Amino acid sequence: MKKHIILSLNFLFLLLFSSCEKVYFTNLRNSTDSDLILEIVLDKDSVNKYNNHLKESTIISFNNGGKLIKIDSTNYIATFLLKSKEEYTFEGGLGEKPKFTEISKINIYGKDTLRINSRAEMFKNFEEESNRQYVLEVK
Repeated sequence: MKKHIILSLNFLFLLLFSSCEKVYFTNLRNSTDSDLILEIVLDKDSVNKYNNHLKESTIISFNNGGKLIKIDSTNYIATFLLKSKEEYTFEGGLGEKPKFTEISKINIYGKDTLRINSRAEMFKNFEEESNRQYVLEVK
């Protein structure tokens, strides 16, 4: 199943980059000297509507850093380890800005805890660093 998903996602990336459409990416950057635990709570209704076949597809599809350490498919929570000075790309797609369609909450655990409890808070916390590259940097 995972091999099928990886092949499908590689095809998706190829389509995204060969398309004339604009593409955006959303990154979490760990600029601390310690590891972080990233917990992403998926929106159950959105995931079932768009990705009926696999709950964790949003989270894994843009995994460009970080290590998946746990998937709670009952509560729709994916937990990652993000090492010091590492970035994790977890949301992206066609368009100019992030949509956070399938994500309802983000919790970041380190020396301090950051809880982002709504899409409105996500839009406030992720800043456009460069052209269609949105970053939340934990310092």
